[in-house]
Amino acid sequence: PRESGPGIRWKYSRGIVTPSLTILKVKGMIPGIKSVCKQMADYIETQTDEFLEGYDLMGKYTTDVVGCSAYGIEANSFENPNSVLRQMSSRMFDGSLKGNIALLCALYFPALGKLLRFKILTEEVNQYFISVVREAVSLRKKDGSSRDDFLQSLINANNDAEGRGNPPVYSEEEMAAHSMTFFLDGYETAALLLGFIVYELSLNPEPQEKLRQEIRKNGDSVEAFDFETIHGMEYLDMVVMETLRKHPSGTSFSRLCTRDVVLKSQDGSDVLVEEGTPVILPMYSLHNDPEYFPDPDRFDPERFTKENRATRPQFCFFPFGGGPRSCPGNTFAMTMVKLAVITVLLRFRLEPKEIPVGKLELDPGNQFFHSAKHGLWLKYKPVDAL
Repeated sequence: PRESGPGIRWKYSRGIVTPSLTILKVKGMIPGIKSVCKQMADYIETQTDEFLEGYDLMGKYTTDVVGCSAYGIEANSFENPNSVLRQMSSRMFDGSLKGNIALLCALYFPALGKLLRFKILTEEVNQYFISVVREAVSLRKKDGSSRDDFLQSLINANNDAEGRGNPPVYSEEEMAAHSMTFFLDGYETAALLLGFIVYELSLNPEPQEKLRQEIRKNGDSVEAFDFETIHGMEYLDMVVMETLRKHPSGTSFSRLCTRDVVLKSQDGSDVLVEEGTPVILPMYSLHNDPEYFPDPDRFDPERFTKENRATRPQFCFFPFGGGPRSCPGNTFAMTMVKLAVITVLLRFRLEPKEIPVGKLELDPGNQFFHSAKHGLWLKYKPVDAL
């Protein structure tokens, strides 16, 4: 039997996920992501006289990208917004009191959540994703087909182990669980981030045009962008980072102190944090702290030039966490997000429905994800028509 304990279980789970999200694996997913980018752009082109809500639009995009990259499912959410995968993804985090309590326990009080038998996902959603994995694994074994997706990485690991005379690395239940986690982690946070990126760019035409010019210098269609080009554009990265600063997908996250440490409080006194103490890190508060980010309500990608980054402490900004437990899907998520931004700005100019007065009002019912109460409405005008 495997060793038990939170640290051992985490290392085991991390060992399952990380090899499936290497740069080489992500490069193999890029053609599928580009295909969804084209579908999104074609859909937007039919809606240029309408105001579209950013999170809803990008939720369709991330549903299709993550569905394709995780399971090889072509959901076609832009053609069919009522597809089963789209419906199930939209039901994952409903913002209800019961759902918020279950998520609170899962993130901060897992032992209590287990005792009270709280579930983040409804049984309907849970069973749907389990059945998707079972059917995909069965079909690929039957016809010998293979795809460049997350699930195939797990299947290949099992095939390699069995080819050496060893037992499978992952059980069917483990493949279902990790594929579901991949979908959960990729769908919601990326949709929120993309919604805020297009919204902020619509309100800030100068950064929007500067980013468009950088993109055009590297290619005139999404097909021209390979992995190195996508991640080599400095201003694109600055725009994404500034959006993550101003609108982090989550408000906070928890960690467990692994050794005694003494911290300084605001009044200068020492505070002992003992080993084993749960610690909540206020990501939103740090990202919007004027001590590190002057005038934090202003959208300013220049905060993330190499020179400006060097003037701040490392962990006043940590959208993906830090250390050994940082987000393992960061490379995949950023590839998906940046390709969407490239696609949109090559073909459309973003205009807001209205200029907000004061700070954007957040949804008080959503305690764990940073989302707008009244949506993020903007219009997409064809670039060539202006």
